[in-house]
Amino acid sequence: MNGARVAERVSVGLRLGTGKTVITPPVGSNLSGFIARVAPMIGIHDDLYARAMVWAEEGSSAIAALLTLDLIDLDAASVTAIRDRAAALTGIPAAQIGVTCTHTHGGPATPAGRWLGRCSPEYLATLCATAAGAVAIAASHTESVVMRWACGTEQTVGKNRRIAGGAIDPDVPVLRFARHDGTVAAVLTSYACHPVTLGPDNLLATADYPGYIVRTLEATYPGALALFATGACGQINTGHTARDGVQGRGSDWRTYAEAERLGRTVAGAAMQAAEAAARDDAALPVSVHPIRHAHLRTARRTVPMPMLPIATPSEARALADGWRAEREQLEHVGANGGETGPYRVGEEWAAALVAGTLPPTTTAEIMVIALGDVALVLLPGEVFVEYGLAIKAHAAPRPVITLAYANGTPGYIPHRSAYAEGGYEVTDAYRYYGTPACFAPEAGEAVVAAACALLDALVDVPAMQPISNTR
Repeated sequence: MNGARVAERVSVGLRLGTGKTVITPPVGSNLSGFIARVAPMIGIHDDLYARAMVWAEEGSSAIAALLTLDLIDLDAASVTAIRDRAAALTGIPAAQIGVTCTHTHGGPATPAGRWLGRCSPEYLATLCATAAGAVAIAASHTESVVMRWACGTEQTVGKNRRIAGGAIDPDVPVLRFARHDGTVAAVLTSYACHPVTLGPDNLLATADYPGYIVRTLEATYPGALALFATGACGQINTGHTARDGVQGRGSDWRTYAEAERLGRTVAGAAMQAAEAAARDDAALPVSVHPIRHAHLRTARRTVPMPMLPIATPSEARALADGWRAEREQLEHVGANGGETGPYRVGEEWAAALVAGTLPPTTTAEIMVIALGDVALVLLPGEVFVEYGLAIKAHAAPRPVITLAYANGTPGYIPHRSAYAEGGYEVTDAYRYYGTPACFAPEAGEAVVAAACALLDALVDVPAMQPISNTR
């Protein structure tokens, strides 16, 4: 198994439950993710799902859950609604339930009060109930499992859209949960790349390439639940620029066939890692710690998200006047919605800023779920890849899986190196998320500091032996 880093983790005392529910919206819903897409959803290519894992520690009351949704994102209010309902159904404390989104751009508009598509309150209410139901299914039956961790590598799918050849995160971490008879009960994997294979011309509901990942893994392990969570990939996608989406370019290569190829490519790396982890002779020796609460623990921290200077009302009015003139000129020459949409959003955002209806401050939640000495770090928003890499470097050699779009998405969280260059993630995206300004560099650094502090406090087992490469 080329390059797979392997170690057995938590071999005693862990119980697992799994569940999934369909969350596909009705035909006619507004899809989210592309300003150039102006028509509603006309059909379903593949169903969208809520997928849940519930972990319990034998001999203690420790319990936690992770829920992933095939959605672009959720606001904090919806996350709270899902957590509260799931807690009422299962008895799992709401604070111990992590909620993430895959960030597919082939799903419905779900964040309310933003410029990411018109959100249906009726669908959102149904979604929250149905998603909580997946956690309830998972909690209704747990079984004893052996968990093993391994990490594969995929260098070709994710690409830095800001800097050619720039930083990516090639890791494909895997948690493999097997019953004591050897059959696989579940697989959890992650990869850092925007699910935007399909472009704005796609009007079908789809989970994009993550859907092919989970379907490939579930075909390989019949009866198992595969759960995919998107990693820190703020500026990582499958190889196009932000302008391509606005201008509607790429319809010849942004296809379902390409989504399938990319999904199977990542799934292949995950399967290699999962199979390497299954080999007893490949696993590093790990001492079996006494069963204690440290084997399954959760913690959360909320941090303020400082912003760059906010435009004054007079500055906002001047910006709106300029954007209105640009939009009207484009409309006069017959430009499409992708070209005029950003100016329309700018006008509406400026009006909201002047009216004082945009939130003046924002906070973000960081969460860690520790399964023994493996840590799942749940990060808010569209976190740049450098931050995910920094958290993993801090924790090394202990294995960490960084999951983004978790527990509410406040918007893009750029790395300090991006501000001098500007670009969509710094200069434009915050308006779509309904914030008064882009987050300052200190915001991302506060997220990393909080995540590292939680890791240091929570994953308190002795450091593992250096992780080897199997060949």
